[in-house]
Amino acid sequence: SLPSGTVKWIALTPPGRAANTNVVGWNAQGTEALVFSNSLDFKDRWLYSVSADSGKVTLLEALHDSAWVGGPCNRCAGFFDGGRRAYYVSEADGYAHLYSIGVDGSDRRQLTQGKWEVTGVSLSRDERSFYLTTSEQSPFESHFYRMPIDGGARVKITGPVGGHAAVLSPDESMIADVYSTPTHPPELYVASSAPGAEMHQVTTSPTAAFLAFPWMKPEIVMVPASDGAPAPA
Repeated sequence: SLPSGTVKWIALTPPGRAANTNVVGWNAQGTEALVFSNSLDFKDRWLYSVSADSGKVTLLEALHDSAWVGGPCNRCAGFFDGGRRAYYVSEADGYAHLYSIGVDGSDRRQLTQGKWEVTGVSLSRDERSFYLTTSEQSPFESHFYRMPIDGGARVKITGPVGGHAAVLSPDESMIADVYSTPTHPPELYVASSAPGAEMHQVTTSPTAAFLAFPWMKPEIVMVPASDGAPAPA
């Protein structure tokens, strides 16, 4: 407490567990924080809401995996709905998907699902939509989408096949997109945030000789792993 100078220590992990703990965001009022804590062996992750006034800690999710916890968007989280709800990405069903939950730990909702992963999340300015980067087209592609705040149908914004790492302009009318394909390295493009808008290239990184070379598009094949699951190669 700044007015009183009182310090309250908060225990966020089970006794005997070593962990890294990070504050990932505060609500707009500055009264509640979201805190992730990852065990040092990467077998467990805990998500908490913490009251700035009282120091009260509420466990929102405890995620355990005997192999590894810490996949795509492991620190993606934030507040919405006037600070009453939080969103976060979790591998609870085996894939990295978007969830929301009340900051009191109630009413957990899975907002995306499927055999693909969410790798980026941002909240729209009016808090009526999420902007997502996902691998739902293919494990070898990433695209930028808009989705209603309560989940549902996603609108695909980026068009060309390949990898897209898009960032919205402050007014959400444009995107800056670092785009690549198997035969072209990442380059910066700009486009309207309307679905399928034409992309305008800003940078050209390779040499003229590189661009003139007839690069072959590589074929990705699936090879069975030791447990029978297909692995790309």
